Amino acid sequence: MQLDEQTAKFYDGRWQRQYNMHGAGLPKYNLRYNSLHKVLATYLNPEDVVLEVACGQGYFANKYLRRICKDFMSTDFSKTAIDMAKEAYPSIADKFHILGAFMKTKFAYNTIVALEFLEHTDRDVKFLTQVKPGTKVIFSVPINERQKSGMPGYPRGYPSHRRIYTQQSMESRYGPIIDIEAIRLVTHGRAHWAAVKGYRK
Repeated sequence: MQLDEQTAKFYDGRWQRQYNMHGAGLPKYNLRYNSLHKVLATYLNPEDVVLEVACGQGYFANKYLRRICKDFMSTDFSKTAIDMAKEAYPSIADKFHILGAFMKTKFAYNTIVALEFLEHTDRDVKFLTQVKPGTKVIFSVPINERQKSGMPGYPRGYPSHRRIYTQQSMESRYGPIIDIEAIRLVTHGRAHWAAVKGYRK
C-alpha cells in the first residue's frame, strides 16, 4: 500500500539519525552526491539569484551556490536540517531558512534549485506550475530505467519517494511546464539521476 507523503517530522527524524552518526557535515552522506552536484553546478552562473528548495543540510549551497551565484537563499521545511546546515556552515548561516516549498517568500530570485525534491512530493507539478514564467529551474530526480515507468513508490529503502522515473516519463511529466534545455544522466554506483536545466514556460 502506498504511504502518505512524508511530513517534516519524518525528515527531522531522518536528519537527526544522520547527525547522531556523522555530525552536521555528513561527509560520507554527501560523497554519494558529489558527481551529481558537479554536473548541476555547471548549470549555474554568476547572475543567478537562487532560491534553493529542500536544501537538506546545506552541502550544495556551501560548495557551489556561495561560490558561483550572485546571491542565494536555501530553504527546507525540516528544522533539524536547517539547524545542521547552520552548524556545519556558520559563515553562511544567515542563508538557511525554515520554509516549505509551497510557502511564499519575499526573496527576489531568478533561479530555482530543487535537487532530489520532486520525487518526494505528490504536488510536484503544482510546485513547478507556481514558479514565475521565465525563471530558470535546475533540478534532479532519480532515474530507474529498469522499473515500470509511472509506478508509485520506489524500490525498498526509499519510503519517502512518491514515484519512479525513467527519462521519458520525467520529460513527459515536466515538459509541459518546463522548457527543458539540458538533461545529463549521472551515475554513482547503483544510483542514477537526471540532472536537468530548463525555464518555466
